[in-house]
Amino acid sequence: MFSPQQVLDYIKTRGGNVELRDLNHFGNSLIKRLEAARCIEITGRVGELKVSLICSNFDSKQQKNIEPTETIVQPPKHPEKAKLRKPKTPYRRLKPKKEKAPGIKTKCKLLRESMLNEIKKSNKPMSTEDIRTALTLNMSAKKVYYHLKSLEKQNLITSFDWHIIFWVSIEKKDLLNKAPAMYVPRDRNKALVLEVLKTADKALSVKDVVALLFLKLSAYTVRRILSILIQDGIAQSNVVPSNKEFYYACRDNTKAIISLQKLKKTKFSPLN
Repeated sequence: MFSPQQVLDYIKTRGGNVELRDLNHFGNSLIKRLEAARCIEITGRVGELKVSLICSNFDSKQQKNIEPTETIVQPPKHPEKAKLRKPKTPYRRLKPKKEKAPGIKTKCKLLRESMLNEIKKSNKPMSTEDIRTALTLNMSAKKVYYHLKSLEKQNLITSFDWHIIFWVSIEKKDLLNKAPAMYVPRDRNKALVLEVLKTADKALSVKDVVALLFLKLSAYTVRRILSILIQDGIAQSNVVPSNKEFYYACRDNTKAIISLQKLKKTKFSPLN
């Protein structure tokens, strides 16, 4: 650690005048202190600053309370560039971050909670279409069914399939006893299937009924209608042991009923 007197002695031994850069090893703060105490003088232009000795003795007792009044500022190497610098922009208050839109998982969770609440407050079993209508959901019944199955896997709701699936909460599963006993398709479709059975001269399979209908209906729809006719006591069915396929006949159609009874005893179906 150098003392002020050492700096003065260094300058004195070199004739009382030195380059400022020759004093770099003494430290900038010590040079400032000597300049404030008027022991040295710094003159010259940028890059050629010189230090001249004014007083060769530093009395620490008299100068201990003197603080530097000036600060040696090293000018920029390229003063023309310094003039071109833009002034610092004032501090700008940051805008609050926008809340992120909920992700897919969050949306699905909220949707299922809405479905569950709707089912819980209902006093009767609800079909998939009932739930979609109640919540005014802009999605297909198939997608609604997907979310309901997820709730069922979590053991939050339960269902029973009477050709239409009805849903209730686990706490109200006794309500399933109040669900419709069977889904009734449109009367027109039901009448068409019944007419085919009445005019047939033998028992018919589902494929046979579909083929004889002049209006195109799916095998699934025809099978549902046949189940209703059996439950209502209008038709009856037997399964052929050889191919395990069901055949149907109208109870008022004597020929078809006789054919149906023969099929039960036959190893191979003559209708295929």
